[in-house]
Amino acid sequence: MSFLHKFSHWYFNKKALPYWAIVLADSIIIILAYAVTYFIFRPQLLYGLTTVFLQNASN
Repeated sequence: MSFLHKFSHWYFNKKALPYWAIVLADSIIIILAYAVTYFIFRPQLLYGLTTVFLQNASN
């Protein structure tokens, strides 16, 4: 067995802690935290998006 095969078997093993799920959840949390922080300090972008949606909805 190659090292890559052993590593992938261990990493995606159902009996082990699903490390891939933890990495995925952590990445999503980081991206959402970045987006929230960005829109807190740049609210004009959020207001601009809402006016675009409102204009498209009225047409």
